[in-house]
Amino acid sequence: MLPHPILYKSILYRYGLAVVIALVTVLLTALLWEVTNEGPFILLVTAVVFSSWLGGLMPGILCAVISILMVDYFLIEPIYQILSTPDSVLRFLLFGLVSALISGLEDRRNRAEHAALLYKQELEIILNSMNEGITVQDSSGRIMYTNTASSSRMGRPSINALLGVPDSQFEAEYKLLDDQDSTLAHVTQSENQVFVTKLPTEVTLGIKTRDSGQESWLTLVSIPILNERGEIRLVVNVLHDITEKRRLEKLRIQAANRVRKVIDNLLAFVGVMNPKGIVIEMNSSALRSANLELDDVIGKRLDQTYWWSYDAAVQAKLLDAIQRGRQGETVRYEVVIRLDDNRYATLDFSLSPVLDVDGQVEFLISSGIDVTARNHLTQQLLLQQRRQSTLIRNMPGIVFESSSFLEAEMLSADFVSDHIEKMLGYSPDEWVKDPLFWQKIIFQEDWQATTQGVKEIYISEQSNSVQFRCIAKDGRVVFVEAHISFMRGSQKELLSTVGVIMDVTERRHNEQALAQYAQELHRSNDELGQFAYVASHDLQEPLRMVTSYLQLIEQRYAKQLDADAKEFIAFAVNGALRMRLLITDLLVYSRIQRNQTEFTPVAMEDIIKLALYNLQLAIEDSGAVITHDPLPEITANQAQMTQLLQNLIGNALKFRGERSPQIHIGVKRESLQWAFSVSDNGIGMEQQYLERIFIIFQRLHARNEYPGTGIGLAICKKIVEKHGGQIYAQSTLGNGTTFHFTIPLKRDDRRILDGNHSDTVG
Repeated sequence: MLPHPILYKSILYRYGLAVVIALVTVLLTALLWEVTNEGPFILLVTAVVFSSWLGGLMPGILCAVISILMVDYFLIEPIYQILSTPDSVLRFLLFGLVSALISGLEDRRNRAEHAALLYKQELEIILNSMNEGITVQDSSGRIMYTNTASSSRMGRPSINALLGVPDSQFEAEYKLLDDQDSTLAHVTQSENQVFVTKLPTEVTLGIKTRDSGQESWLTLVSIPILNERGEIRLVVNVLHDITEKRRLEKLRIQAANRVRKVIDNLLAFVGVMNPKGIVIEMNSSALRSANLELDDVIGKRLDQTYWWSYDAAVQAKLLDAIQRGRQGETVRYEVVIRLDDNRYATLDFSLSPVLDVDGQVEFLISSGIDVTARNHLTQQLLLQQRRQSTLIRNMPGIVFESSSFLEAEMLSADFVSDHIEKMLGYSPDEWVKDPLFWQKIIFQEDWQATTQGVKEIYISEQSNSVQFRCIAKDGRVVFVEAHISFMRGSQKELLSTVGVIMDVTERRHNEQALAQYAQELHRSNDELGQFAYVASHDLQEPLRMVTSYLQLIEQRYAKQLDADAKEFIAFAVNGALRMRLLITDLLVYSRIQRNQTEFTPVAMEDIIKLALYNLQLAIEDSGAVITHDPLPEITANQAQMTQLLQNLIGNALKFRGERSPQIHIGVKRESLQWAFSVSDNGIGMEQQYLERIFIIFQRLHARNEYPGTGIGLAICKKIVEKHGGQIYAQSTLGNGTTFHFTIPLKRDDRRILDGNHSDTVG
């Protein structure tokens, strides 16, 4: 409905129209005076109302004044007089007041109607400018109004269908979507729920165009307007397009899920708290560390959770950190938390505030990295550094490191131990700061050989040493030995050079003296060996002469000699025989010492037969039983091997008890050597004598108990050592003795045996 056009006309038109209406009304009154004389104001009131309706307050009053004056002047007695009687004055006064009231009310109605129309126009402008779709339905559900947004978005027919008004084209154009994340109301082709409940309703709707497949999501808010009887008069529907919001929300949820996955897969312990320290989120790493579930910590104060609640001091420090975080401060410290009853972990813990747009603390983020292993490693490294520092301080040598020892060039050092002052008189700084320090301290005559030795170590990529002479600060010449290692990276690149320089001056002097002493000792041993051999050989003849002449005296003068003389001669002959046996054994020992041993393949089966043959009489006399394992072929000296077995078996025959001797020769292969053993059931010996028996001339028994010179086992030891082996004894007093000796395998023996896969003989 449009505003009345009169309100927008000129003043002349409005007042002129009021005059015309007044004149026409007076004329009609005159024409109908016979009928209206009793109520002349009926038509006049109508004229005033009509004038007020068309022109407003003042035109209505003007119409009333003109009407009163003309009716009174022309129609009411006395004619041609105005307000001639009090009665007329009163009537016309009352008519004027009523006319003014009617004109005022009509003017107000016109202005109110005009204002309402203007308000409606403004409201429509506002609603049509909104992005939200606005529709109004009457009590029957018929759409009375749709704004531009709703009509342009879906069209009036689709809006009708969406709001419950049947439309066959809706199903052809759109498809209603379901979303498990939203509460949908299928209002298409059905009555809107607001008409049933008479309460405001809100639903989320998803629609998809069938031709383009474009999806749109809307929220439909329906608000009923009730009359005084509580019945629905109008329903206002607000359609809000949330397509972009839903897209952004999905992106936000996806981003949050990705962030959650990232946080859950962090090794660090991460938690989120409100400013009061109440846990609102915790990542999986933290929960797994103590075998907790999210429900075990959500809603609790962090200091009351399992990790922190084991110790009051730990809780107090955390509460202080939360208080400082609440004030906007970031706190970081190391703390020990509980993982289970027997496990604890050290965390590098930090607590940081997250501020909102107003700068107020919105959240507290706690994070912790398990540094238990790192701290342990750090402690070990510190301990190692202390050990190294202690070792370096107490090492009797100069420890140095250099990163400029490139291409084996002897340049300046990065680190030098303090021992340089004690050893050469220079300070560490003098070496570190001087790139030509090596050239200054190395004896000039040794420079070329020293640098060449260092280059050889560099090329070989092996640690080694080089010896040279240094000139100390006070001019002393110091013999040194530098142990050098070149540290390389994974690509064989040189990283640094480390080394130790030892003062070997005294050692060099000792080596020189020892070499001279060894030379003299070797010469003395040769002379002594030669003397022993010559003495042993030359003493044979005088002993034979003494023995022979004593026996001749006994034979020729037997009748003249008394018993004492014969006994004395027997003592002398026996002493000479023992002296001869001793010289013979000493000659054998000296020959083994002096001779260069020649090794040939020897069958030990043949050696044992020869040794047993040589001991045949002693074996028969003692009634001994001798057994042996199958014996191998070895590389050795045949005569010495025979002497070795003969001495060991003879020793077992001699030191026997009351039982008949039981002797066994065993053998087995051990790695790169043959291990032989000679076991007996003789008298045995105590443990304290097991090493003494191999010393020359050492005896454990008197000669009248067990004969012998005390050289036999010393000869055995010398033979075994000549062959590169070892010999030792195991014995128990009264239970026999076992002699063990080894003979190393020669290269050819190893090749043959390894080819036959033989590890043991016997």
